[in-house]
Amino acid sequence: MEPESQTLKQIIQTHSWTSILAVLKSTYPRDKENFHGYEHVFRLLKGMVPEKIEMVIILKTVNDGDEKYVDVSGKHKFPKSEEEKYSQGIEFLPWRQWLGMAIDSESLKGFSEAETIVHCLYEMTFVSFEEKEIQKKLEDIKRSVSKNKSMSTRGKRENMLTFEEILEVLDHDEKGSKKK
Repeated sequence: MEPESQTLKQIIQTHSWTSILAVLKSTYPRDKENFHGYEHVFRLLKGMVPEKIEMVIILKTVNDGDEKYVDVSGKHKFPKSEEEKYSQGIEFLPWRQWLGMAIDSESLKGFSEAETIVHCLYEMTFVSFEEKEIQKKLEDIKRSVSKNKSMSTRGKRENMLTFEEILEVLDHDEKGSKKK
């Protein structure tokens, strides 16, 4: 049996902000207006107590047509359903749980510890640099899904956006900063 990989908390503890900032600048140079936010979260994570959960963090380089990016997801160690056998989005998980997750050993072979930290910081702050804001957004999504489930078919149709309206919303979001 393979030994347990290091947790995100363990690798964060072995790095300084200066070393992470250097990798962040080269990995996400277009996100420079958010570097102070990443630093804030990095320093918070250093002081947090991790919460162990039975998931591992997986990093994978994805070539999606013209775009190449790093996908960060979680995978259950002991899946209890068919769905849990597959990678899961983890951007809404509490940060203490991120810290308690082991990093997949294959991921650590493909990415340095500093790169792993940078990609995790990027993913875990995708919605906001404030954990309360992330949890609020998650609650908003849950409320919206619940409301949608209880609507009639006609009500659902009346509340749908056209493709053009969706593009307009996305275009507006693109013109602003990445987040926050």
